[in-house]
Amino acid sequence: MSISEFLKGAELKYESVQNINGLMIAPLVLEDDMLQLKDRFEVPKLHSNYKVSTSNYGIVNIENTSDKDVLVLPHEGYVTSKTAQDHLISKATLVRGRSSKTLTDSRCVQSNQGGYISRNDSSLKKYIAPLSLREAAYENEGYDGYDRLWDYIDELNISTSTSSSGGSNLKDYFNKYTDKLAQFIGHFEDIKGCIGYIVFYDGEIVAIDKFPEYKYTKEVFKTMVRDCYGSLVIEALSNNSTPKNPIKKSRKRSPISFMGETYNNTINSQKELIRERLMDLMEVNLEVKNTENESTTYDSEGYLAQSINVDGFNAAFFLIKKGKFNPESFRKAHELRNKERSKSSFKF
Repeated sequence: MSISEFLKGAELKYESVQNINGLMIAPLVLEDDMLQLKDRFEVPKLHSNYKVSTSNYGIVNIENTSDKDVLVLPHEGYVTSKTAQDHLISKATLVRGRSSKTLTDSRCVQSNQGGYISRNDSSLKKYIAPLSLREAAYENEGYDGYDRLWDYIDELNISTSTSSSGGSNLKDYFNKYTDKLAQFIGHFEDIKGCIGYIVFYDGEIVAIDKFPEYKYTKEVFKTMVRDCYGSLVIEALSNNSTPKNPIKKSRKRSPISFMGETYNNTINSQKELIRERLMDLMEVNLEVKNTENESTTYDSEGYLAQSINVDGFNAAFFLIKKGKFNPESFRKAHELRNKERSKSSFKF
């Protein structure tokens, strides 16, 4: 299945692209009258319209306390100050109004902590897993085993120079970088009408997130960018590596027109890069990995994805690039075709 099937009708807002420390966010917008599922979902707010608890290690219970359906983000994690094991869910999940769902393929993210999360734990906070853990979670979705992420947590902590407080503990990473991540997200702002975004790092597409409507996006945007995609910048800074800048520099002759030309050339260069990478991505064929109620997960040579479909409409779509996948070889195979396609305007 082509990725374009999940992005139909959406348009890229090139002039609102945000680019900080090699992380580039390109917003997807859609007119209100094209939103088939507008107002169908409650904006997800922990404690306010859904509650989380654990009944065993690796088993997360989500209770929707509102009348509307709640779409819980993929790889949402729950951290408590109580004596209980923090957990992370393996994929996005839809919980119908006034109902509950038990997720048996959830993961423990502390190897040396016991105890279960209480439904009424007011200290419970949520986060989104760093990108490398999201890949591991998707790879392991559907399988039992509460400890399946521990090795990946160790790798993340090593790559970000995070000291362990004992065992494999994701909380160590967030405790160390909370302030830096907060400063980082301060550079980004939500875009009105945005129903999702395409995420680039180091000149490559690393993720796509598409949500049901703008008010949902506005609620989750900064959490997704801070907790998940901010980890790419943290890892680079920890290893003293500098991402490539794929935006072409322009040489100026007239000091009077310098600022205007710089801005226009930057926008055009960003637009060119985004178009090229999207044309490559549209060649990817997603193969169904697992289907469960409204959720379908997909796999391909270099990407993992999930769609949530309700009443025949696509409510949400999430895609991430596999960390070890290099799109360059894939790109070369489709270079001639893309040259022809680049002559026409790009549409999903």
